[in-house]
Amino acid sequence: MASSGPSARWVEDLRGRPVKAIGALEVLAAVGLVLPAVLDIAPVLVPLAALGLVLLMLGATVTSRSPSGR
Repeated sequence: MASSGPSARWVEDLRGRPVKAIGALEVLAAVGLVLPAVLDIAPVLVPLAALGLVLLMLGATVTSRSPSGR
């Protein structure tokens, strides 16, 4: 993480699994936002994916604002 900026320093405090889980959740949220709308399959999933992404971003904000996240 030597090439990362100061905003990515929180990654150094976590082990690999949580960081990979966060990345996987972000990818799943993006897929959940795009695919149901594009394929017109279960469009009710789009707002649910958006809500999940909002909750994920709120968690990221809390983590980055916490004393251990700086």
